[in-house]
Amino acid sequence: SAARHGGAGGAGGGPARGEMAMDELVYLRGSPWSLMTGWALAAGGASNVKAIEHTMSTFGNLWLRWRLGRLFSSEIATVPVLFPSEGGEALDGTWAIVKRLAPALMEVDEEAQREWLKRADTLCRFGRYSSTRHNDDIIGKVAPWPMSMMKFMNDVIRKNLLAKYGEADLQLGSEAAVDEVLKVLDSTLQKNGCLLPDADCCLILAAGGKLTYADIVMAVAIEFLDPRIGFAITHLMPKAVDAALRPKLEQYPRILEWRKRIFESNFPEEELKDRYRLRIT
Repeated sequence: SAARHGGAGGAGGGPARGEMAMDELVYLRGSPWSLMTGWALAAGGASNVKAIEHTMSTFGNLWLRWRLGRLFSSEIATVPVLFPSEGGEALDGTWAIVKRLAPALMEVDEEAQREWLKRADTLCRFGRYSSTRHNDDIIGKVAPWPMSMMKFMNDVIRKNLLAKYGEADLQLGSEAAVDEVLKVLDSTLQKNGCLLPDADCCLILAAGGKLTYADIVMAVAIEFLDPRIGFAITHLMPKAVDAALRPKLEQYPRILEWRKRIFESNFPEEELKDRYRLRIT
């Protein structure tokens, strides 16, 4: 969806005189959807983008709702969100943002790539719901609260997350839906020869071995569910993985090996940190 905003710049104003206006990407450290977006923008060569970290606090949420024009609306305000430098419509959701700033990643078989995003979304919804239910220290990983307030704020934010996303996550990211996605991914990896040498970018065969948006979103979704590599998204998951996911994922060694290879070969860690100043660890 899209919303009006008051122009780019820290709290809705324009850039200082003499500065080039930049698109602003509001992201959440700990969000797989934010990491998908940042990775895709880096892979697609998007420039003139400044990342702004969203905080899970009352002020942070009010700031985001104000910029989106949803301060008094019941419509959910969520990240990632892009505020274009020229003003006008803000874009929320990874697909819309990447489509605008890094369209080359999507130009081959766009319909199939949309389907892979839906599958990644299913996995991430399941992961978010599981982590919210099982993790006793969600907020310590994604919000700057002092230790004395941590338990109280963790309980508050946990309840808010469950109220905001819980019902939809439970429906759209059910365990049965996760099982189906894993089966489809595993069969695709086998059919497309994705574990052959230099063949890890393979979910969209017509792309001829080039990295696509589909590869990115599925690799991030698996990493979110199976924290092995050590980015911020994995900080939310250990208890959820131990409680609900590890036995399921270990049935798919091909998927885990593919995820490892695609991160090792394609993840732009230094570029995300240096060009976009996006916190991923």
